[in-house]
Amino acid sequence: MSDLDESALPRRGWAIDLTPLRENPAYARLWAGGVTSGIGAQLTVVAIGVQIYDLTESTFAVALVGIIAFGPMIIVGVFGSSLVDAFDRRIVLIWAAIASWASVAGIATLSWLGNENLVPLYVLTTLASVSSTIVGTARFAILPRLVPARQLPAAAALSGVSAGLQVTFGPALAGLLISGIGFAWTYSIDVILYTTAFIGIVTLPPIRPEGKRISLGPRSVLEGITFLASSPALRAPFLLHVVCMVFGRPQVLYPALAATVFGGGPFVVGLLSSSAAIGVLTSSAVSGRIVRIRRQGVAVGLAAVGFGVSILAVGLVIGGAGTRDSGVATGPLVAACILLFFVGVSDNIAAIFRTTMMQSAAPDAVRGRIQGLTTVVLTAGPRVGDAWVGALSTVSLWAAPAIGGAIIVLVAAATTRWARGMREYEPIEAPR
Repeated sequence: MSDLDESALPRRGWAIDLTPLRENPAYARLWAGGVTSGIGAQLTVVAIGVQIYDLTESTFAVALVGIIAFGPMIIVGVFGSSLVDAFDRRIVLIWAAIASWASVAGIATLSWLGNENLVPLYVLTTLASVSSTIVGTARFAILPRLVPARQLPAAAALSGVSAGLQVTFGPALAGLLISGIGFAWTYSIDVILYTTAFIGIVTLPPIRPEGKRISLGPRSVLEGITFLASSPALRAPFLLHVVCMVFGRPQVLYPALAATVFGGGPFVVGLLSSSAAIGVLTSSAVSGRIVRIRRQGVAVGLAAVGFGVSILAVGLVIGGAGTRDSGVATGPLVAACILLFFVGVSDNIAAIFRTTMMQSAAPDAVRGRIQGLTTVVLTAGPRVGDAWVGALSTVSLWAAPAIGGAIIVLVAAATTRWARGMREYEPIEAPR
C-alpha cells in the first residue's frame, strides 16, 4: 500500500462495502446460503426450546439442550477442527452440512410423528450443534481462499450483516410460525431453508489446505494452540475476546430486569435481547469507512474499551432505576436499550478486525484449528459468563454488568497499551 497513492483509490462512503459479493461469485453464493440456513437454524433453536417446555413444563429440561451439547461441542471445537486443516475443506463442509441437515430433518420427522420422547430430541439437537461447529470452522478457513486479502474486512462486516439478520428475524419468525402452523411445519421450513445452503457449498472449487499435510490427533491440536500462543498479533485479541465473553454478557439478567426493574414482562425481555443485535446489524450496514482502517489491532482494543464502557453504563442504569412493582420504567429502559445497542456496535467492530487478523495473520494450514479454539471460547465463554452473572445477581442485579464492564475496560486499555504485537499490527495488503 505504501507504493500506492491513496488519493487514486476510489472514495467510499459509510454504506457497507459489497465488493466481496460483487467480485467473488463463489463467496456470494456461500454467504447467501449462510444467511438463509442461519435464519432456519434460529427457527429450530427457538422451536426446540418451546416444544420441550410444552412437554415438560421444566426450565431445566430446556437448559439440558445446551448442557448436553456443551461437552461434545468443546471436543469437536478442539479436535474436530483438525479435519478442516487435514482434508479438502469443501468436502469437510459438505459432509458436516449433510449431518446438520439430517439432524434437523430427523427432528421434523419426529414432530410429524407426534413424538413426545425427549431422548431423541436431545440426541439430534446435540448432533446439529456439533456438526454446525464443523460447518462454521470450515467456512472460516475457506473464506480467505475465496476473497482477496484487501477485502477481508469488508467480508467480515458482511458476516456481521448475516449474523444480525439471523438473530433479528429468525426468533421473531419462529414465534409466528410456532403459534400459526405448529412445530412440525416450523422444523420443516428450517429443512427447506438449509437445503438452499448446499447451492453455495457444492459449487465451491476444491479447497485443499496449503503447506504440509497434518496428522490428526493431539499433536495437531497442540500445534494450533502453540501457534496462537506464540503469535504476538493474535494472542492478545484472542485473550481480550475471552475477557469480553466472560464479563460482558448480561443476558441472563433480562427476565429479572423485566420483572423487577424495568417492568413490561416478556416484551421487555425481547426488546433488551434485540437491542444489541440491531447494533450489530446497523454497524455492519454503515461499515464502508470502518473497514478501511489499517491499525486493525488498535481498532480491536478501542472497540473492546467501548464495549466495556457500555456494559458498565448498563449496570449503572440498572442500579439507578431501583425496583418497580407495576408499570414500565420508560426512561431507564430506553437508556438500557440504547447502551445495549452500542454494546452490539462495539462488539461487531471488534469482531470485524479480530476475524480479519485471524484470517490474514494465520497461515492457511492452521486456520481451521485457530477457528476451533475460537469456537471453544464462543461455547464455553457464555456459560462461564452466566455463572459470573448468576453469582453476583444474588448480591445485586447491577453488580455483574458494572464490575464486569470495569474489568473489560481495564483489560482492554492495558492490552492496547502494552500488547505491542496487537497494537502495531497492520495488514500487508490494505483495503481499497
